[in-house]
Amino acid sequence: MDFIEDRQFNFNVGNAVKYICRAPYKGKCIEDLEKAVFYLNRELNRSEWCSAVDAKRDIDIVDFIKHLPSLLKVAVKFIDIKQYNIAIEMVKEYIDANTEE
Repeated sequence: MDFIEDRQFNFNVGNAVKYICRAPYKGKCIEDLEKAVFYLNRELNRSEWCSAVDAKRDIDIVDFIKHLPSLLKVAVKFIDIKQYNIAIEMVKEYIDANTEE
């Protein structure tokens, strides 16, 4: 929550970060990652865009995401710089690589 609040992420983006970060640990990894994609897509489809925030960011992103698998680390980094389409692709790639057929 501190990381999300520190960056002043809105509801959609904050939920996406939350679901990505907890996915490997809650027992429903793919379901959580699909929820993250849902919230990122919702943010992309919003009719009004929030103005950019020039807030001080006290929490180091590298420290915050150090526990995540590499592909999810990269996804959170792209969310942090508002590159939601790229983050969605990274999360989908992780889902595809970790879904049993």
